[in-house]
Amino acid sequence: MGNVILFLLVAVEAFLMVWALVKRERHVKERSIIRIGEFALLAVFLLTGVLEWGFRYYAIALVLFIQAIAAAASLIRKQAKEKPFRIGKTIGNFVGKIFLYCMALLLAIICPQTRPIQPDGEKAVAHRKYTWTDEERIETFAVEKEGEDTPYRKLTVEFWYPDEEPDETYPLIVFSHGAFGFSGCNLSTFEQLASHGYVVASVGHTYHAFFTLDTDGVFTPANMDFINSIYAINASEDEELIYYTTQEWLKLRVDDEDFVLDTILQLAVEDSGVPFTQVDTTKIGLFGHSLGGASSAALGRMREDIGAVIDLDGSMFGEAVGFEDGFPILSEEPYPVPLLNIYAEDHYVEAKKLVEKIGEKYYNFYATDQAIEAYAVVFMNAGHLNFTDLPLFSPFLARILGVGEIDAFYGVEKMNEVVLEFFDSILKNGTKPVLEREY
Repeated sequence: MGNVILFLLVAVEAFLMVWALVKRERHVKERSIIRIGEFALLAVFLLTGVLEWGFRYYAIALVLFIQAIAAAASLIRKQAKEKPFRIGKTIGNFVGKIFLYCMALLLAIICPQTRPIQPDGEKAVAHRKYTWTDEERIETFAVEKEGEDTPYRKLTVEFWYPDEEPDETYPLIVFSHGAFGFSGCNLSTFEQLASHGYVVASVGHTYHAFFTLDTDGVFTPANMDFINSIYAINASEDEELIYYTTQEWLKLRVDDEDFVLDTILQLAVEDSGVPFTQVDTTKIGLFGHSLGGASSAALGRMREDIGAVIDLDGSMFGEAVGFEDGFPILSEEPYPVPLLNIYAEDHYVEAKKLVEKIGEKYYNFYATDQAIEAYAVVFMNAGHLNFTDLPLFSPFLARILGVGEIDAFYGVEKMNEVVLEFFDSILKNGTKPVLEREY
């Protein structure tokens, strides 16, 4: 809709410019009436639901509102004499208006209004957010200044859960986003799980996330050193550098998830209200995307209370327990809990090629082979970000950052089905999940 609105506004401005150039008049009265009409039409679209009010339309609504107020004031003044007509100024005003409209509609164009994926479970879904401080860890990304308190690590966690009185308990699922992701990046998955009777906690990894916004309104963007290290690793063929850097990332992520999980379980024991009183502390699952999948899988090895783990297209760096002779040393201990790896086709194919080329083990394949119970599915024609909601939220950004040719809605909906089937089977029913090898 952003493109449509921009086209209509540009068409109106082009008409007004040509009319003015032909007639050699500014047509102040007519322009004022049109400005008021533009804002009125936008209001009608918003009130009737043609446009869904939200961040996409804040800027253009403000621009059109200000123009309408100025136009109304002009009509009320009933100026008897118009200012002299100038060709240069008329053309300049046209260019300025187009630029203004483009900027005001930028978010609507980049993040077009699309149909949301609705959860299909029987339970209504509620949402809450908490910010917790881990006073056992110093925030290494923050600079400690003289006279200020020690900067301990703070984490903001978002919850999606059944919107009902805590008459029964549900399995707890903890999610970890990928590098430059954020705590709401898999919203459709969280809502789907919650509607089917799960409490979902999504961790915002401060400074690793694209942004976090805590409960005090403090906005924290991704740390530039972390961003640079991601690009450096992606471009590097130095296996030793990759090993030590990814282990550093994982340490932070695993400690974050571990702290969040401990906090949730403690609040559940203390009867701290919804959603904590809804948590079945004996049924816990972990999942994550990309680096978050790697850290979730790593934590699944560490804790004895984890019942199931899903890795969404992440390399399981946590399987490495050392580095020797130019390659990581992988753990020989069987992966201890049911594990599901969900791969994008390009990830799976490239990993297979790498194994054949260098004759070494790949983290995920090795873990699957060694696990007590493991499953793997491949989404054909999918790319890395098809396992987030980004292709639904902003197809433009998703294409730039990495998606496949798979239909975006089909990919996310099918992934949500697979995630639900796996957790239902393992955590609720005690059965083996029914999964296809490829989707």
